[in-house]
Amino acid sequence: MFSYKRYLDIISDNSAYLLALLPVISLIPNIKEENTLLTYCIMYSEALLLTFGTTFTLKNAVIRYRPYMYTGNIPDGKEKDYYKSFPSASAAFSFLSASFLSATFSKEFPESKLKLPVIIGSYSLALTVASLRIVSGAHFLSDVLTSAAISSLYGWLIPALHLKNNNEKLTIIPTGNGAVFLLKF
Repeated sequence: MFSYKRYLDIISDNSAYLLALLPVISLIPNIKEENTLLTYCIMYSEALLLTFGTTFTLKNAVIRYRPYMYTGNIPDGKEKDYYKSFPSASAAFSFLSASFLSATFSKEFPESKLKLPVIIGSYSLALTVASLRIVSGAHFLSDVLTSAAISSLYGWLIPALHLKNNNEKLTIIPTGNGAVFLLKF
């Protein structure tokens, strides 16, 4: 647990927003194809909605004081969310971007020599943001680990559902209240 450092809090929050641009890397070679751009926008929107729906549902359901509550007073401007530490929205946003980019880049360019560097690089950036959330005194380790798990799941799952091979025998279609599973024989 670390004492609160405002400048690290601001840097990590703003870095998480910048990482939202990471998935564009997968689009660069085929950005002019209208269907590809639309498909990626839909996929990323679904992943964002699921990630933040889950994250903010947990934030409002679980009352957990932030680390700075144990090391000092509530910092200025933090009066409204000092009890919403679990999970970390900034870490969730960062890991969603990293996992989404990794999944789409791997699918678009399976033979690329850049696949491993893209995956390692994107997750390193997300890990940096998550680490800064802890060191800034804004979150606990369990906050960012939970965020990483939730957002990585959605970041890999949504592209996998959309970009599946046409010859697959199992199709999963998300619905409003569950999912439909189609099995081809």
